[in-house]
Amino acid sequence: LLTYVFALFFNLIRICRKYDVDIIHAHHAIPTGTFSVIVSKILGKPSFITTHGMDITTHGIAEGPLKNVSNFEDHFIFKHLLSYSLRNCDRVLPVSNDLKKRIMALGVKEDKITILRNAVDINRFTPERKNEIRQNYNIDEEDIVILFVGHLEVFKGLFELIYAFNNVKKENKKVKLILIGDGSQKIRSKQEIEKLGLEESVFYAGKIPPSDIHEYYQNSDIFVLPSQTDAGGPPVVFIEAMACGLPIIGTNVGGIPEGIENGVNGFIVPTKNENELTKKLKLLVNDKDCRVNFGRKSIEKIQNEFNIDKKINRLLEIYKQYLSLNK
Repeated sequence: LLTYVFALFFNLIRICRKYDVDIIHAHHAIPTGTFSVIVSKILGKPSFITTHGMDITTHGIAEGPLKNVSNFEDHFIFKHLLSYSLRNCDRVLPVSNDLKKRIMALGVKEDKITILRNAVDINRFTPERKNEIRQNYNIDEEDIVILFVGHLEVFKGLFELIYAFNNVKKENKKVKLILIGDGSQKIRSKQEIEKLGLEESVFYAGKIPPSDIHEYYQNSDIFVLPSQTDAGGPPVVFIEAMACGLPIIGTNVGGIPEGIENGVNGFIVPTKNENELTKKLKLLVNDKDCRVNFGRKSIEKIQNEFNIDKKINRLLEIYKQYLSLNK
């Protein structure tokens, strides 16, 4: 660990001097943000930090030294590291309003915070429909595919989704569920699926390379991620699904509601609520027009708010504005 720390620190100084950088921009408040702030002070360069959420909360860490730490901002040591990084950098760029509030709670002034949302490449994540994935799983073209992308963990709402899917399946035999990801609950979830007799309707895709993930969205009809907690969001998987024209179902935690307009491009349901999740799934499964309309609204929202080209231009504006004001 110490070797990594020293290597990161001295390499950062070397690279900044070699290229005579104008701004040091780190992703994640700790540990990279901490180093960027220290190096910026040494070199007299401004430092920016983009916070993605997992640098604030540790939800999702199932093992290792941080598994018993629920939130960095509640941990004595990490809270002070976070506070130092965020208060001493020159600009903080959280990906959501939810993260902005949490950053301000750490003592960061609002006037140094600029929200810069996650974005997606709309040239790759498109609503173009392909059949290869369905053919691989022997899924018929007329089947309705529900897609989950995330850690196979309790906190991701995995079991609420399985039970809700079972409820929907009782009324509609043409519905299928694809689970993308891995996690500690994979074996247990398979056992539940076997008990419910869903082996022929639920497919485990495992971890899918980022270069291929868009094909799964394009072969699905509904995207669902009923997380019990969120690092700051809206998660990238939501905006990827939206870009591919899918109606989405998420929960009312963290930054997730910032990606969903309830009743417009998807539904927001309470956490740990199998009944509400079942109701919304049934509505989308049984109403093709609703799925199509929600999908169109998802695409519009991506083009207006989560477009990667717009994000790049906005970031360049932020850089130029800061440099012009601090010559």
